[in-house]
Amino acid sequence: MVDYPLTGLILVVPVSFAVFITSALFPGPAERILRLVRSAGR
Repeated sequence: MVDYPLTGLILVVPVSFAVFITSALFPGPAERILRLVRSAGR
């Protein structure tokens, strides 16, 4: 098991929470961004 520093966790949690809130409030743009990311991966 990798022991991540607490500072990394402190940075990751608010960012992921903000992404979740943004996608909940604005489903259209988030869906478009996800579609762009998926198409870029092909």
